[in-house]
Amino acid sequence: MKTIDIDKFRSGGRERAVVLEPRGQGIVFWTLRFGDEVRPEENYFEDIDEAADPYLVPLVQQLIKQKSAKWSPAAVPRRLHSLIARNFFPSQLDQNACHCC
Repeated sequence: MKTIDIDKFRSGGRERAVVLEPRGQGIVFWTLRFGDEVRPEENYFEDIDEAADPYLVPLVQQLIKQKSAKWSPAAVPRRLHSLIARNFFPSQLDQNACHCC
């Protein structure tokens, strides 16, 4: 059985519905949107008239491969990590489990 939590998260003056899913040693944080907030898939790239430069595509793929890394809490800005910890793991803060706050 898969366990998730649906909650609210306020950021940038807007409140959003979110889904929290435990995965490995962390949590996946999904932002939910209402249907009228999501553009249709077929219209997403309609304003792009140019085709991708065939010379640049492998270069961009290589750059993505070089810059990709396994996720680490150190990659999250201290301010954001503190916000997530305070809002989603308050009991762990009392136990000094989060060293970012």
